[in-house]
Amino acid sequence: GGGGGGGGPPGIGGGGGHMEIPVPREMVGMVIGRGGETIKKIQSETGVRIQFSQDPMPGPVRQAVLTGPPDGLPRARQMVTDILERAESNSRGGSGGGGGRMGGGGGGGSHSGGGGGGGG
Repeated sequence: GGGGGGGGPPGIGGGGGHMEIPVPREMVGMVIGRGGETIKKIQSETGVRIQFSQDPMPGPVRQAVLTGPPDGLPRARQMVTDILERAESNSRGGSGGGGGRMGGGGGGGSHSGGGGGGGG
Protein backbone atom coordinates (compact mmCIF):
# COMPACT_ATOMS: atom_id res chain seq x y z
CA GLY A 1 0.00 0.00 0.00
CA GLY A 2 1.00 3.62 -0.40
CA GLY A 3 2.79 5.55 2.31
CA GLY A 4 0.82 7.50 4.91
CA GLY A 5 0.03 11.14 4.23
CA GLY A 6 2.25 13.75 5.85
CA GLY A 7 1.11 15.50 9.01
CA GLY A 8 -0.50 18.94 8.90
CA PRO A 9 1.28 22.16 9.82
CA PRO A 10 2.35 22.38 13.47
CA GLY A 11 -0.02 24.15 15.84
CA ILE A 12 -1.29 27.34 14.25
CA GLY A 13 -1.85 30.29 16.57
CA GLY A 14 -1.07 28.46 19.82
CA GLY A 15 -4.03 27.32 21.88
CA GLY A 16 -6.62 28.46 19.37
CA GLY A 17 -9.25 26.16 17.98
CA HIS A 18 -9.02 24.59 14.54
CA MET A 19 -11.76 23.44 12.22
CA GLU A 20 -12.08 22.52 8.56
CA ILE A 21 -15.13 22.89 6.35
CA PRO A 22 -15.37 21.30 2.93
CA VAL A 23 -16.41 23.94 0.41
CA PRO A 24 -17.42 23.04 -3.16
CA ARG A 25 -14.85 24.56 -5.50
CA GLU A 26 -17.41 26.68 -7.30
CA MET A 27 -18.55 28.18 -3.98
CA VAL A 28 -15.11 29.30 -2.82
CA GLY A 29 -15.61 32.69 -4.48
CA MET A 30 -18.93 33.16 -2.67
CA VAL A 31 -17.32 32.58 0.71
CA ILE A 32 -14.43 34.95 -0.04
CA GLY A 33 -16.70 37.61 -1.53
CA ARG A 34 -15.86 40.46 -3.86
CA GLY A 35 -12.41 41.72 -2.93
CA GLY A 36 -12.46 39.40 0.08
CA GLU A 37 -15.15 41.43 1.85
CA THR A 38 -17.30 38.46 2.92
CA ILE A 39 -14.43 36.53 4.45
CA LYS A 40 -13.15 39.72 6.16
CA LYS A 41 -16.60 40.30 7.65
CA ILE A 42 -16.67 36.79 9.11
CA GLN A 43 -13.14 37.21 10.44
CA SER A 44 -13.87 40.54 12.11
CA GLU A 45 -17.16 39.35 13.64
CA THR A 46 -15.86 36.08 15.01
CA GLY A 47 -12.11 36.64 15.36
CA VAL A 48 -11.56 33.48 13.33
CA ARG A 49 -9.04 33.30 10.50
CA ILE A 50 -10.27 31.55 7.36
CA GLN A 51 -7.86 30.24 4.76
CA PHE A 52 -8.47 27.94 1.85
CA SER A 53 -5.91 25.18 1.74
CA GLN A 54 -3.85 25.31 -1.42
CA ASP A 55 -5.08 21.91 -2.49
CA PRO A 56 -2.54 20.25 -4.80
CA MET A 57 -5.18 17.75 -5.91
CA PRO A 58 -7.69 19.20 -8.37
CA GLY A 59 -10.97 18.06 -6.92
CA PRO A 60 -14.55 19.28 -6.56
CA VAL A 61 -13.99 20.37 -2.95
CA ARG A 62 -11.57 22.74 -1.20
CA GLN A 63 -11.02 22.73 2.55
CA ALA A 64 -11.67 25.99 4.34
CA VAL A 65 -9.36 26.02 7.36
CA LEU A 66 -10.68 28.00 10.33
CA THR A 67 -8.34 28.90 13.17
CA GLY A 68 -9.11 31.13 16.11
CA PRO A 69 -10.78 31.28 19.52
CA PRO A 70 -12.73 28.07 20.16
CA ASP A 71 -15.87 30.04 21.03
CA GLY A 72 -15.73 31.84 17.69
CA LEU A 73 -15.34 28.74 15.53
CA PRO A 74 -18.97 27.55 15.64
CA ARG A 75 -20.19 31.02 14.69
CA ALA A 76 -17.73 31.29 11.83
CA ARG A 77 -18.71 27.84 10.62
CA GLN A 78 -22.39 28.78 10.78
CA MET A 79 -21.75 31.92 8.71
CA VAL A 80 -19.85 29.94 6.07
CA THR A 81 -22.57 27.28 6.00
CA ASP A 82 -25.25 29.96 5.60
CA ILE A 83 -23.43 31.37 2.58
CA LEU A 84 -23.15 27.93 1.01
CA GLU A 85 -26.82 27.16 1.59
CA ARG A 86 -27.89 30.52 0.18
CA ALA A 87 -25.64 30.05 -2.84
CA GLU A 88 -26.98 26.55 -3.41
CA SER A 89 -30.61 27.63 -3.31
CA ASN A 90 -29.83 30.53 -5.67
CA SER A 91 -28.04 28.30 -8.14
CA ARG A 92 -30.99 25.92 -8.15
CA GLY A 93 -33.03 28.66 -9.83
CA GLY A 94 -35.67 28.42 -7.09
CA SER A 95 -36.90 25.05 -8.35
CA GLY A 96 -38.24 24.03 -4.96
CA GLY A 97 -36.05 22.90 -2.07
CA GLY A 98 -34.47 19.52 -2.46
CA GLY A 99 -33.27 18.13 0.86
CA GLY A 100 -29.61 18.83 1.60
CA ARG A 101 -27.52 15.92 0.40
CA MET A 102 -24.79 16.65 2.92
CA GLY A 103 -26.20 16.64 6.45
CA GLY A 104 -28.77 19.17 7.64
CA GLY A 105 -31.97 17.89 6.05
CA GLY A 106 -34.76 20.33 5.23
CA GLY A 107 -36.95 21.54 8.08
CA GLY A 108 -40.09 19.45 8.54
CA GLY A 109 -43.60 20.79 8.01
CA SER A 110 -45.91 21.56 10.93
CA HIS A 111 -45.37 19.03 13.67
CA SER A 112 -48.92 19.23 15.01
CA GLY A 113 -49.67 15.68 13.84
CA GLY A 114 -52.14 14.75 11.11
CA GLY A 115 -55.84 14.15 11.95
CA GLY A 116 -56.99 10.72 13.12
CA GLY A 117 -57.82 8.11 10.49
CA GLY A 118 -61.46 7.68 9.55
CA GLY A 119 -63.56 4.96 11.22
CA GLY A 120 -64.18 1.58 9.60
